[in-house]
Amino acid sequence: MSGNKHQVDLADEEIDISKILFIALKHWYLFAIALLITMSIAWFYNWYTHPVYRMSGTVLVKDDKGSMGENLLAEIGALQTKRNIENEIEILRSRSLIGKALKELDLDVTYIHKSGIRERELYNGTPVELEYALLETLPWGLVMELEVIDSTSFHLTYPVYEGGERVDRTETHGFNESFDTPYGEFRVKQVAQNFGWFLNTGEPNLILKLNSSDDLISLYQAKLNVQTARHGSSILTLTMEEKVKQKGVDILNKLLEVYIENSIELKNKLTSNSLRFIDAQLDIVSKGVADIEGEMELFRTEEGVTDLSAEASFFLEQVGRYDQQISSIDIQISFIEYLETYIKEGKDFENSSASSLGINDPLLIELIGRLSELEAEKDALLKYTKSDNPLVTAIDTKIKTTKASLLENVANIKGGLEASKVQSLKQLASVEAKAKMLPGKETELIGFQRKHAIQDNLLNLLLEKKSENEILLASTVSDNLIIDQARSTVQPVKPVKNMSYAIGFALAMILPAGFLLLRGLLDNRIKDRADLQRITDIPLVGMVNHNDQKTELVVSAKPKSPISESFRAVRTNLQYFGKTNKLDAEAKQNVILLTSSIGSEGKSFCSMNLSTVFAMSGKRTILVGLDLGDPHDRA
Repeated sequence: MSGNKHQVDLADEEIDISKILFIALKHWYLFAIALLITMSIAWFYNWYTHPVYRMSGTVLVKDDKGSMGENLLAEIGALQTKRNIENEIEILRSRSLIGKALKELDLDVTYIHKSGIRERELYNGTPVELEYALLETLPWGLVMELEVIDSTSFHLTYPVYEGGERVDRTETHGFNESFDTPYGEFRVKQVAQNFGWFLNTGEPNLILKLNSSDDLISLYQAKLNVQTARHGSSILTLTMEEKVKQKGVDILNKLLEVYIENSIELKNKLTSNSLRFIDAQLDIVSKGVADIEGEMELFRTEEGVTDLSAEASFFLEQVGRYDQQISSIDIQISFIEYLETYIKEGKDFENSSASSLGINDPLLIELIGRLSELEAEKDALLKYTKSDNPLVTAIDTKIKTTKASLLENVANIKGGLEASKVQSLKQLASVEAKAKMLPGKETELIGFQRKHAIQDNLLNLLLEKKSENEILLASTVSDNLIIDQARSTVQPVKPVKNMSYAIGFALAMILPAGFLLLRGLLDNRIKDRADLQRITDIPLVGMVNHNDQKTELVVSAKPKSPISESFRAVRTNLQYFGKTNKLDAEAKQNVILLTSSIGSEGKSFCSMNLSTVFAMSGKRTILVGLDLGDPHDRA
């Protein structure tokens, strides 16, 4: 029962804040030392760590909505009503796009200024530029250290491997002069005329590191984060962290620029292919016009027929109108057949624009554009992922569905064009039958002029379509729009100086407090009255201070000392433990025993002084030493 009571008392005991504060103030020097150390570490961390800044930019990915073709495609399941934003995010993070941006910025060499143990990357402020011949043996990741001697020469240190061991080689060269190394030919071009703090340092102070394009792409692909501004939005926010402000801003801006150019190239692909198709037809038609003009001139010279009669001109005009209709239909049919063959052969779709050749079927135009877009997305994904990726297989399914719909639509359009051609041919035959009633030479001349008119009209039609496509190609704009150019934070995001100092201050408080707490938990010594009262129910008679005097009988030698007063307090309290409530000669219980488990715990000291204070109060007192472990002490 006693043990349970102690446990309850310990559990219910409240934390003594004043005692904790007293212990902390007593050991204030621990907190002061810890604060000095942690603040020094925080200052060194802020000074040594290269600052990192965050830059961001936004781009709008437009969605084309509301067109009739798109509604039709949505009905057959071949087109989503909204562009796949996830695909656009992956395109922005693709290795091909990032690689193109980095290539235009020329970041193959990193320049680092070394000042003692601290290093800082340079971007626009580098005093030199490293030029080299691109060789297959060039070790990407090669680090060379440069020490500026004066404005004309420098020491260059770089590693070489001799006998399988790495050896640092130091050479002296002049600026703007080519020199050979085991890795190829190099040249250090002087950019700044005054080297300033790079000069006369006595040690290498400029580090040149060669970067491979693959490593750079992987690095910035990991750094780049692309996400929507909010849920359901088509505005993408690009963020990245970089050590040099301007470098990060340039990379993000160049990536956005390349992204816009890429979307324009995708739109221009159809128009460019239409131009190639038209140019091929123009070559054929131009040659045909020249041949017919030669034949017609020869006929006029040989037969002496220079002009047609009014009636013949009327028939020629009617025939020419129908011939022009039939020629236009033939061009459309040839394009449709070419398109059909192209799709059936399973080639990547880079075909001509149907509208540029006079085929204005909205569903066909939407299907061609959608198919081209899907294959462009697939190509972009395949540059950084495998063909069995779920994103790629999903696009393959959409391509297959779109091609099936496109072939069905092409067949319908082809049937309609052929029916229109048959009707035009019937009308043409009727006019030709009437024209045959004219004189023979006029009929032959009509034939020549008709052929010339057919080819000439076809030539004019193709030239008109070519002009339209060239205007379209020159005026193409991207569906995407850069909303905000990249901007960097003014203050670095790492390290945050105030945060470093705050962490240092917190550690300066926590570590010494933790040490004192742990020491207190492991300390099982009894130090005050409260410790005794927590662990036992035995009544506490009194407490005797430590004896600093030279004599053992302190109550006699120093009767007014605190230790003498403590013994007198013990004497007073002992009077309440007897049955008669006092210790006198008549009391039956007038024997006091002082004992302990081991020696040197103060039994003799306390016995001597306690018996003396009893004797000094007028009591007859006998002191008996009964050390059972020491027979000589029995007295």
